[in-house]
Amino acid sequence: MLHQSTSVPRTTARRALHGSLGLLIALVACSGNIGGSGRADDGADSDDGAGGSTPDPTTGGSGAVTTPMSGGSDGSPTPPLPGPTPPNPATCAPPAPRIVKLTPEQLARTVAAALPATPAFADALPKYGPGASGFSHESERLMLSQGDVEAHFVVAGRLADAIVAKPDLAAPCLARTPDAACIGTVVRDLGRKLFRRPLEQAEQDELVAYHKSEAAADAASATRQLLRRMFLSPHFLFRSELARDGAMTGWERASALSYALTDGPPDAMFAAAEQGKLSTKAELAAHARRLLTGFAGAPGLRRLFAELYGYEGVVTAVKDRERYPAFTASIATAMRTEAEGFIAHALWSEDGTLATLLTGTRTPLDKALAGYYGVTAPATDGGTVTFPPQRRSGVLTLGALTTVLARSDESDIVARGRFVRERVLCGEIPPPPPDVPAIPPPASASLTHRERLSAHSSVPACASCHKFMDPLGFALETFDGAGKFRTEDHGRPIDGSGEIVDQDGGPSVAFKDAADLASKLAASPAVAACFVRTAFRFAHARRDTVADGCSLWGALQGFQESSGNIIDLVVALVTDDQFVTRRANH
Repeated sequence: MLHQSTSVPRTTARRALHGSLGLLIALVACSGNIGGSGRADDGADSDDGAGGSTPDPTTGGSGAVTTPMSGGSDGSPTPPLPGPTPPNPATCAPPAPRIVKLTPEQLARTVAAALPATPAFADALPKYGPGASGFSHESERLMLSQGDVEAHFVVAGRLADAIVAKPDLAAPCLARTPDAACIGTVVRDLGRKLFRRPLEQAEQDELVAYHKSEAAADAASATRQLLRRMFLSPHFLFRSELARDGAMTGWERASALSYALTDGPPDAMFAAAEQGKLSTKAELAAHARRLLTGFAGAPGLRRLFAELYGYEGVVTAVKDRERYPAFTASIATAMRTEAEGFIAHALWSEDGTLATLLTGTRTPLDKALAGYYGVTAPATDGGTVTFPPQRRSGVLTLGALTTVLARSDESDIVARGRFVRERVLCGEIPPPPPDVPAIPPPASASLTHRERLSAHSSVPACASCHKFMDPLGFALETFDGAGKFRTEDHGRPIDGSGEIVDQDGGPSVAFKDAADLASKLAASPAVAACFVRTAFRFAHARRDTVADGCSLWGALQGFQESSGNIIDLVVALVTDDQFVTRRANH
């Protein structure tokens, strides 16, 4: 996979768009594939974050986000988390113009909005794991590999064939031999939906002329070739943030906001952009809040939590059937549903704060999962159950997460602790030194998992890193490798106490158990700052830089003033100047 910098000069971005267009149009003229197998996964990134046979969040096997919220893919250092002191304004600046490649899911939603009833195709395109931002819609993924192009070529052909077979999908006039007026209408109307903006007259004329030239050679395939060309256009595959005199156009703002929150194209924002009503923060905020009323209207926000916490990996988690006979595919699916429902309940049925997300005890369950957990089932499937805090307290104690963050036959203290350190505290855990061998915990029928990890604290070379992870994982030992609450391990009482060791040398914070850890994390300024930076990276589809310091600091102040309200934070991020302006004359 070839990569290019997220921030590109405006002229370079235009050349990239037109250069890609030339490449893709050339491919349309080819017959067959351009070498290789033509498989949809050819050339895809290897860091796909997919679930594996033995879940392990440090290697990508869990389905959790595997890239820490730390340094960039280019090895650049991580800017500090926003804190109580504002940064020097002289260090802050708008980002450079850029173009952003849409994900397969975003492309599929774009086509579904423009052409309902066309065949689904997202699964036919290569999937990407987290990039430098920690999320799959990483904007640094700009260039197309050969495998990408081949997959897009196949998909474009399928979509074109579907429209030719059912012309009413695009325009009734295509049912007969289309004339120039018909093709002009298709180009204008379909192009506006696919490219998320009105086509300039020169663009329309060029595409109509292309159809005319194709019809002269082969009238039967001319419409199919035109449609293929539109589905292979970089104006469809990418969205631009090139801006004019530093301000993104209304169409660019509409796309940036919509794809951030819905993973799809603008809806009512089409008309707002056309009327020039996306120019103020209030106008942007009104559309953002309109979308942010539930996961149904904001699947992009759903993906933030799914990729941050990795709960979807539970459906691919493989467990030892003898060790966990009750853990079935249907239970795994119910756990995933529960995790999404718990987050939605915290956001929209409770106070919507980060503290509630981290400490909440009320969660929706179906009867089968309630039985699995050993609690009284709700009156109806999907009804809510309130757990005692000692049994469940917050997102980190959900069955899906504790199952994902475990081995096939037991819990995993290190994986769980590392997850909390990196996902919740934005800490960085370096790889072990090459001269320090891995010390697997010895098998024992009489020792608890915690006791078996004593070497991590007794061997200095191990303790230097494990002291930042293992104590956090101790708290979650009350959950076995398949998400069930327990009080004993190998017949011995579980000790869930530990401490949050400050990586910057500050005082440690002791906790008694998982509920106490959740409360301490919820009250931590560092956790709030970490979540703000994580949300910033998601909204912007890129890693933050020193130049974003003022934006991050302002977001943190607003987050604190709202008592940590997550929806308010997201609205603030997608209406901030850093989201809608770009460096002028770059």
